[in-house]
Amino acid sequence: MWTLRQAQVVIVIAGCLGMAYTQLTTCPASIEIVRDLGGTGLHVGILGALPTGMLFVQFLAAWLGNKLNYRRPWWFWFSLLQRLLCIPAAVGPWLFPEVPDVIWLWALLLSWAATQGLVHFCNPLWLSWMGDYLPHKGLSHYWGIRHYWMQATAALSLVGASLGLRYLATDIRQGFAGIVLIGCLLGVIDILMFFKVDEPKVTRLPDAGLWEVLSGPFRHPGFRSFIGFTCFWHFAAMMGAPFISLYLLDHIGMSADEVLMLWVFSWVGGAISAKWFGRLAEAHGNRVVLIVCTALKSINMIALMLVPPVPQLAFWILAPVFMVDMALNSGIAIANNGFM
Repeated sequence: MWTLRQAQVVIVIAGCLGMAYTQLTTCPASIEIVRDLGGTGLHVGILGALPTGMLFVQFLAAWLGNKLNYRRPWWFWFSLLQRLLCIPAAVGPWLFPEVPDVIWLWALLLSWAATQGLVHFCNPLWLSWMGDYLPHKGLSHYWGIRHYWMQATAALSLVGASLGLRYLATDIRQGFAGIVLIGCLLGVIDILMFFKVDEPKVTRLPDAGLWEVLSGPFRHPGFRSFIGFTCFWHFAAMMGAPFISLYLLDHIGMSADEVLMLWVFSWVGGAISAKWFGRLAEAHGNRVVLIVCTALKSINMIALMLVPPVPQLAFWILAPVFMVDMALNSGIAIANNGFM
């Protein structure tokens, strides 16, 4: 097994690979492929809503986690499956164009639903494992460092995807298939790197049935408040977030690679600010960071509503706005990790 110091470095590197997987499989090219397959705003909305819509699976993971002696085997194999699930629907439209587009469209949506379900099944197991394994002192600062490198990796991943779509792919079907295959390879390596990260034995709660697991967080006054905040936050964010890339493609008139480059600026902003937010959370608490970042989050949507439908002008107006927006997202993510 890795030593603690080695494991901390591995967890950062693996997080970067996992971020590359996430960005390459969920980048604006996924919206473009949905449109190419005949999808409408409804299908794009479904695609964007699934990450939040599958959150209920976390309750199952929390209940199961209390029944296990060790979480790592379950997390390991289900995470590997999750990393590979989207490949058939991603490469199918390119390899088998004779199959009706509507079949590939719904195959993509169903595989994405299964993928997100497994993400939400595995995440609580991983967070619980890390919460028991990593030292609590300086943890927010460590998450900030990890988040910095993950954000930088996200930016580089989208640069690569944008260049690939512009200069290598003959069409969006070939381009999307290539992007997803590379992303899945990096995602599998991410999971394999945890093979030698140690795990303390689970400390089980006594007689914790499914109802106790479901109701337990609501019985804690502080965490009940956090749940309420998170519900309102997701409701507000998901009213618009799934449609940002579609809005830029359809209304503003940007190309797919231009939208990808806009998100690159976004991730650069997140990378620049991540370490600072980690130190801020360590010094003043997660609540302060969460309140400040949430209060400023509407900047992005206001800018999107006011920007003119001129692609080049809109790009340079929105680039700094997206950087600030992702900086705020970094603060929210670091604070949420601290709460969890």
